[in-house]
Amino acid sequence: MSDGNEIKNILEVQVAGKDLSIWKEKKPELIAKIQEVVDKIMDHIADPINQTTVRDEAKEVISLSLDHIKQKLAKPGIENQQTLAEIEQIYARINQTKTEERKTKAEADKLEFDNMLRKLEFSLGSTKILLLNDKDDETVIFTRQLDAWIKLVRDLRAV
Repeated sequence: MSDGNEIKNILEVQVAGKDLSIWKEKKPELIAKIQEVVDKIMDHIADPINQTTVRDEAKEVISLSLDHIKQKLAKPGIENQQTLAEIEQIYARINQTKTEERKTKAEADKLEFDNMLRKLEFSLGSTKILLLNDKDDETVIFTRQLDAWIKLVRDLRAV
């Protein structure tokens, strides 16, 4: 079980260019937003009648399962074999839940990343539009660079 402090690499972002300072500056914000999405999912009301969250329900299932296992292990004989089978089922469900959580987190990460790419594409495109009337060499070169960045963003969104 994770204690909530582990950070796992699910998404790798490669930054091209001469200056990584913008990425280094924005990376903590991205991680914080992703954690916020996961927290919102875990704090979502799972049982509206009892007003319990997904997090509460998961904790209760684990706690009840462990209590049940402890009681069963106190009984000798064939029940131990049944208990072992039940433990395997519980671990299988826990692993399935973890897999579903990872999938949900990955989907949230992808949505967040796609939204950031859309905003970036809009910003780059807007900048290019503002420069359309300038025809000096520096602006032409900068516009070509903007075109390259826009293409990169579109290619990333197509993946």
